[in-house]
Amino acid sequence: MKHIVSYSTGLLSTLTAERVIKKYGKENTILVFMDTLFEDDDNYRFLQDVEKYLSIKIIKLTEGRTPYQVSKDQNIIPHEVD
Repeated sequence: MKHIVSYSTGLLSTLTAERVIKKYGKENTILVFMDTLFEDDDNYRFLQDVEKYLSIKIIKLTEGRTPYQVSKDQNIIPHEVD
């Protein structure tokens, strides 16, 4: 059985990934990162660091647009955070 971990580039998802790998093995663990193309550069760096630390490839999925591009395409006024 494969165990899929939704990886967010945060500490808690890293610890979750580590525990799942320890319990079920790397061969039975799949880490998936949903890339919004809108993350801070440090998140992407941490993603690479964790791949090296856990010695496992993290699958990166993306729709191809940033949240602002999606809101423009859908005629939605985005909520901007200052």
